[in-house]
Amino acid sequence: MFKDPDFWHSLWLQLGFIAIALPIELIIGFFVALLFNKEFPFSKLLRSLLMLPVFVLPVLSGLTWRLMLQPDYGVLAALFQRLSIGPEAWLADKTFSYVAVIFQDIWRMWPFMFMIIFAGLSSLPNEYIEAALIDGAGFFQRVSYIIIPFLKPVLAIAFLLRLIDALRIFSEVYVMTYGGPSNATMLLSLYIHKQAFEFGNISYASAVGTFLMIISLAISYFVVKRGLRGETL
Repeated sequence: MFKDPDFWHSLWLQLGFIAIALPIELIIGFFVALLFNKEFPFSKLLRSLLMLPVFVLPVLSGLTWRLMLQPDYGVLAALFQRLSIGPEAWLADKTFSYVAVIFQDIWRMWPFMFMIIFAGLSSLPNEYIEAALIDGAGFFQRVSYIIIPFLKPVLAIAFLLRLIDALRIFSEVYVMTYGGPSNATMLLSLYIHKQAFEFGNISYASAVGTFLMIISLAISYFVVKRGLRGETL
């Protein structure tokens, strides 16, 4: 397994996907939760609408993005062509197909981060914020010294849950690119499926799956140990 260059290629794609998508989803979810932590007209309705992408099935999400990026009739493809962003056929390009997979995941899953962080923010005592305002603390000072330390266990849980989901991402990528072009989006979960059900290498796929589980346990241990104990991640 460790001598297989395709295995290392898929592993780096999977880790890159996690390293790029999850922090972006966490940051977007955090700041949108801060925005919606104050009541304003239609805030409850907008909050409910923001949650809709989470409830879209991964297969439907991947298929929708595939159709939207079709160069002949896709809405996003037409928009990107008008703005001269990227190639004409995103899913046929090695780099942009990977970017498209990450965009799809961010679009669908950042509301999940928002939902958990917003619930955490709702339990933040207002006395802390009011005292900081009286002392003249600015927005970023309140975020850095009060909100983030208070929310650290919540952020750790949100990241951990998304990590577990990201490690087993499969169906949306399968319908979007099928791991292509030229294995450019062959994440480790797709690689395991390919080895098991296309090549019949069940034992090899089991070994890769076990390795993926060990990686997830190691990252989870780090997040739980540092995040849930309130230490710096």
